[in-house]
Amino acid sequence: MRRSVENAPRTDRSLAKLSPESAAQFPKVSVIVPAYNEAENIRDCAIAILESTPLSVENLEVLIVDDRSTDDTLAIGQTLQQHLNDPRLKILAGQPRPTNQLPC
Repeated sequence: MRRSVENAPRTDRSLAKLSPESAAQFPKVSVIVPAYNEAENIRDCAIAILESTPLSVENLEVLIVDDRSTDDTLAIGQTLQQHLNDPRLKILAGQPRPTNQLPC
Protein backbone atom coordinates (compact mmCIF):
# COMPACT_ATOMS: atom_id res chain seq x y z
CA MET A 1 0.00 0.00 0.00
CA ARG A 2 2.81 2.41 0.86
CA ARG A 3 4.33 2.16 -2.64
CA SER A 4 0.93 2.82 -4.20
CA VAL A 5 0.49 5.95 -2.12
CA GLU A 6 3.96 7.22 -2.96
CA ASN A 7 3.37 6.65 -6.69
CA ALA A 8 -0.17 8.00 -6.78
CA PRO A 9 -0.76 10.77 -9.30
CA ARG A 10 -1.39 14.26 -8.01
CA THR A 11 -4.05 16.58 -9.36
CA ASP A 12 -3.07 19.84 -10.96
CA ARG A 13 -2.62 22.54 -8.31
CA SER A 14 -4.34 25.01 -10.64
CA LEU A 15 -7.61 23.43 -9.51
CA ALA A 16 -7.26 25.48 -6.33
CA LYS A 17 -8.02 28.54 -8.45
CA LEU A 18 -11.37 27.21 -9.67
CA SER A 19 -14.24 29.64 -9.30
CA PRO A 20 -17.31 28.32 -7.47
CA GLU A 21 -19.09 28.11 -10.84
CA SER A 22 -16.26 26.06 -12.38
CA ALA A 23 -15.98 23.85 -9.30
CA ALA A 24 -19.68 23.06 -9.54
CA GLN A 25 -19.07 21.67 -13.04
CA PHE A 26 -16.12 19.55 -11.89
CA PRO A 27 -17.37 16.03 -11.12
CA LYS A 28 -17.36 14.84 -7.53
CA VAL A 29 -14.62 12.30 -6.94
CA SER A 30 -15.01 9.56 -4.36
CA VAL A 31 -11.85 7.78 -3.32
CA ILE A 32 -12.71 4.51 -1.57
CA VAL A 33 -9.90 2.91 0.41
CA PRO A 34 -10.70 -0.61 1.61
CA ALA A 35 -8.61 -1.35 4.68
CA TYR A 36 -8.00 -4.59 6.52
CA ASN A 37 -5.26 -4.63 9.15
CA GLU A 38 -3.57 -1.55 7.69
CA ALA A 39 -2.70 0.15 11.00
CA GLU A 40 0.86 0.62 9.79
CA ASN A 41 -0.20 2.41 6.60
CA ILE A 42 -3.66 3.95 6.93
CA ARG A 43 -2.59 7.31 8.36
CA ASP A 44 -0.04 7.97 5.61
CA CYS A 45 -2.47 6.77 2.97
CA ALA A 46 -5.27 9.12 4.06
CA ILE A 47 -2.96 12.11 4.43
CA ALA A 48 -1.37 11.48 1.02
CA ILE A 49 -4.76 11.42 -0.68
CA LEU A 50 -6.00 14.57 1.05
CA GLU A 51 -2.78 16.48 0.41
CA SER A 52 -2.61 15.40 -3.23
CA THR A 53 -5.37 17.76 -4.26
CA PRO A 54 -6.90 21.10 -3.33
CA LEU A 55 -10.40 19.88 -4.25
CA SER A 56 -13.03 20.93 -1.71
CA VAL A 57 -15.62 18.82 0.04
CA GLU A 58 -18.03 19.60 -2.80
CA ASN A 59 -15.70 17.84 -5.23
CA LEU A 60 -13.90 15.20 -3.16
CA GLU A 61 -14.70 12.61 -0.54
CA VAL A 62 -12.25 10.09 0.83
CA LEU A 63 -13.94 7.04 2.30
CA ILE A 64 -11.79 4.70 4.35
CA VAL A 65 -13.73 1.48 4.84
CA ASP A 66 -12.37 -0.71 7.61
CA ASP A 67 -13.17 -4.35 6.90
CA ARG A 68 -13.39 -5.50 10.52
CA SER A 69 -9.64 -5.21 11.09
CA THR A 70 -8.19 -7.06 14.05
CA ASP A 71 -5.53 -4.37 14.58
CA ASP A 72 -5.94 -0.63 15.28
CA THR A 73 -6.81 0.40 11.72
CA LEU A 74 -10.29 1.67 12.62
CA ALA A 75 -9.13 3.52 15.76
CA ILE A 76 -6.25 5.16 13.90
CA GLY A 77 -8.61 6.27 11.14
CA GLN A 78 -11.11 7.68 13.60
CA THR A 79 -8.39 9.52 15.52
CA LEU A 80 -7.00 10.94 12.29
CA GLN A 81 -10.47 12.10 11.28
CA GLN A 82 -10.83 13.98 14.58
CA HIS A 83 -7.36 15.53 14.44
CA LEU A 84 -7.51 16.61 10.80
CA ASN A 85 -11.10 17.81 11.04
CA ASP A 86 -11.23 17.60 7.24
CA PRO A 87 -14.82 17.18 6.04
CA ARG A 88 -13.58 15.32 2.96
CA LEU A 89 -12.43 12.36 5.10
CA LYS A 90 -14.94 9.79 6.28
CA ILE A 91 -14.14 6.62 8.21
CA LEU A 92 -16.59 3.75 7.89
CA ALA A 93 -16.62 0.61 10.02
CA GLY A 94 -17.46 -2.55 8.15
CA GLN A 95 -20.42 -4.66 9.10
CA PRO A 96 -20.05 -8.12 10.62
CA ARG A 97 -19.78 -10.92 8.10
CA PRO A 98 -22.96 -12.91 7.56
CA THR A 99 -23.16 -16.02 9.74
CA ASN A 100 -24.11 -18.14 6.71
CA GLN A 101 -21.17 -16.92 4.57
CA LEU A 102 -19.22 -19.71 2.94
CA PRO A 103 -15.48 -19.79 3.68
CA CYS A 104 -13.19 -18.47 0.95
